[in-house]
Amino acid sequence: MKRLIVTMLVFIIVGIGSFWTFDYVSRDGDFTKWSHTTMGYEHYKEGKKYYLGYDINWEGIGKPTLEKVEFIKKDGTIVAKDDDEFKNEPYIAKNRNISGLDEESVLEEGKHEDLTDIKNYQVDEDFHLILAAQYIQRHDS
Repeated sequence: MKRLIVTMLVFIIVGIGSFWTFDYVSRDGDFTKWSHTTMGYEHYKEGKKYYLGYDINWEGIGKPTLEKVEFIKKDGTIVAKDDDEFKNEPYIAKNRNISGLDEESVLEEGKHEDLTDIKNYQVDEDFHLILAAQYIQRHDS
């Protein structure tokens, strides 16, 4: 009886260890940004939304799932979803690359139908990250 318990315990430990190792290794990899879209501050008008596109490549074992995307400023701070002057919304564009377009053009060309929320997006090598940035002028009392 002791031998059976010890054998089962060894199988359980090996099974859990194998699962943990596979889970760790399958998420090991790197994202690489291959393109960058910029738009000068002078282009933004209050309330107008612009879509900026970035080509991203995943190189690694397995297919990670995105939970969130964070943009980092030059000073190292994270850009909040509702920052001081901009409202930012990240999306994934599956088939079309959007870069440097205003909201009117995106709607006219039907490109908004291709946008997907990033939460729980299953990465498969290459994808297009889209940032919808909207200038919001803060009026202090």
